[in-house]
Amino acid sequence: MTSLKTFPLNPRRFGSFLVLLALVAAGVLYVFPEKNKKVVRTSEFLNFDFKKISDLIDDSARYFRAADSIFSKLPKGQDLYENYACKRGYFLFIKRDPCKTLAYTDSMLNILEDLKDDPAYYFWYSTALTYKGDDLRALNRHSEALGFYFLAREAIQKTGDSCLYGSYSATLGMVAYEQKNYVDAGEYFKQAFNYPNYCEDRDNGNTTHMQFARQQTILDNIGLCYSKRGVSDSALFYFDSALNYIRNNYMMASTFDDNYDRHIDTILLAKARGVIFGNKAVDLIKTKKTAEAEVLLKESIRLNSLPFHALEDVPYSQVKLARLYLDQSRNKEAGSVLTALKKGLDTFPNTENLKNWNQLQAKYLASTGDMAGANERLNRYLFMKDSIDSKTQRLTSSDIRKEFAHLKTEYQLHNLQKEDALKKRYLLVAFAGIVLSTIIGLLIWRNYKQSRRNVDALEALNRQVRRKNIHLQNTLSSLEKSHEDNSRMMKIVAHDLRNPIGGIAGLSAIMLKEENFPAAHRGMLEMIHKSSNHSIELIQDLVHIHNSAMDRHNEPMELRDLLSYCIEMLHLKSEEKNQRIFLVGSSAMVKGDRDKLWRVFNNLISNAIKFSPNDTEISVSLEVKDSVVTVSVQDQGIGVPESLRDKMFMMSGEAKRRGTAGEPSFGLGLGISKQIVEANNGKIWYQNATGQGAVFNVSFPLA
Repeated sequence: MTSLKTFPLNPRRFGSFLVLLALVAAGVLYVFPEKNKKVVRTSEFLNFDFKKISDLIDDSARYFRAADSIFSKLPKGQDLYENYACKRGYFLFIKRDPCKTLAYTDSMLNILEDLKDDPAYYFWYSTALTYKGDDLRALNRHSEALGFYFLAREAIQKTGDSCLYGSYSATLGMVAYEQKNYVDAGEYFKQAFNYPNYCEDRDNGNTTHMQFARQQTILDNIGLCYSKRGVSDSALFYFDSALNYIRNNYMMASTFDDNYDRHIDTILLAKARGVIFGNKAVDLIKTKKTAEAEVLLKESIRLNSLPFHALEDVPYSQVKLARLYLDQSRNKEAGSVLTALKKGLDTFPNTENLKNWNQLQAKYLASTGDMAGANERLNRYLFMKDSIDSKTQRLTSSDIRKEFAHLKTEYQLHNLQKEDALKKRYLLVAFAGIVLSTIIGLLIWRNYKQSRRNVDALEALNRQVRRKNIHLQNTLSSLEKSHEDNSRMMKIVAHDLRNPIGGIAGLSAIMLKEENFPAAHRGMLEMIHKSSNHSIELIQDLVHIHNSAMDRHNEPMELRDLLSYCIEMLHLKSEEKNQRIFLVGSSAMVKGDRDKLWRVFNNLISNAIKFSPNDTEISVSLEVKDSVVTVSVQDQGIGVPESLRDKMFMMSGEAKRRGTAGEPSFGLGLGISKQIVEANNGKIWYQNATGQGAVFNVSFPLA
């Protein structure tokens, strides 16, 4: 059985392209009611912006992103509707995936769920319903498809638009054709052909292109209806009318290039002629014009075998050509055509054509004497024929009008059920709201009572807190007064110490001005002078101990020279205990306060001497690694006991203890050293040495 011929889809299977072309064209050009100010025409950018992205058609991801960008220019609601319609067309015409097209159609209907009763959206709603009918029919769900065509007609009738009514007439023609009601189908197609005369928009190139495709297809479909009825003269008349329409109106079949220049769509023209040639050949054979029919079938196969043409239409013409050759006993030529037909069916599977191939192959094998092969093909043909006839019987057994009435009742019942379920949900929500309100009211009352008790308790606590705050303020005032007294006493002590040490510094400075001192004596005087000056600064730091870290002089210095000076200053002190001090490491430049860093290292080396026994060694080392220099002072002394490890760097003086020779200690040196080191961007820490002694480490970033 040969179905309707359309393009660029498989015309003989569903013939839905006619309806889709009409609806898409109407969707682009339809002028919505003036009261709907949010809906705009989309034809202008479909002519240009949409044509711009046609080169991306083979890359679905890029094509969809470009489509999203184009349709985002439309008002909210319309952007999604048009976008879904575009992507539905992609899966319909390019990917041939009816499941995906149905998903996008459902998305379009979801957008319109709350707008379908608004007259401004009648057209959108009717279009989406028709799309769903087409998608269901493509999935062989014909009964469901009829229901949605019925709903589409109901919506279209509300618009009062004759152009839309013409589109629906074409749809009804398709349904009637599939039910083999060829008389009604022909009448519907004639109505559809006449109505577009009232819908023309000559200034819109996109409209003329689609109208051209639609009109020539409808003429071809009318011819098919007459052909199925056995009225070959009328069939040939309409096939010739379709060819004449193409010849006289080919300028309407135009597309746009990248520069928006219009060009004739030669592929569309060739596909259209190829389809019509294949259909016309059937009635030429019926009227004994076999030679002309053979020419048309060969031309149909040639045209539709070209790249980007209707390849899926080729097997239909090959079936007709093979049957013609077998009827004329041209078995060799028939065998070649059947071989090509089977190869094509492997690429574009089609149950109807595979059934016909089995029938023709059986006849061909019988002509060659292969009766076993012929019998096998014939049995396969009969099995497939029974299966197809069974499906066709179910389709043609239904009465469209009865189906419409039944489906309308079901649809109304379904809507009532939905409304009833919605009302029940509203009642449940209202009841839940009342219950919640009651519970909330009870909770508020209970919380109010509880809050009164809590307020009384809080007031009592606040009174206690106020009393404690007053006590703490008095205590703080006493501490501040004590701190001031301590500071005053520190200043008095510092003043008393500064005068005699200052006298020593001044006297040593006067003696250094004399030139008759031996070099050894002069060195001793310089050490006395420097030590007295450092002592004065130390006294000053004790007076301003909390501010000493901020008042520093940042300057570059050679750290090894500073350590050498400290060791030299403490040389006599170490000799008293017969100790040896070694300096290991290369030079390293750091930035900091020279005098205060000298005090740090002087304190660390002094501690090593103080807490080490006689006849031991003290190691002072420098190590540079990753832009950081680390100074380590390691002794062989008594180490740091566990009880003092957490108090070593505290200013409380709790870490004080006597040296190995009974030297006194105040326990403040390491605390002051820690403040100085951290003020100069350094770190200080210690660790007990393996065996005995301790290691104190100080690190600074290199200058």
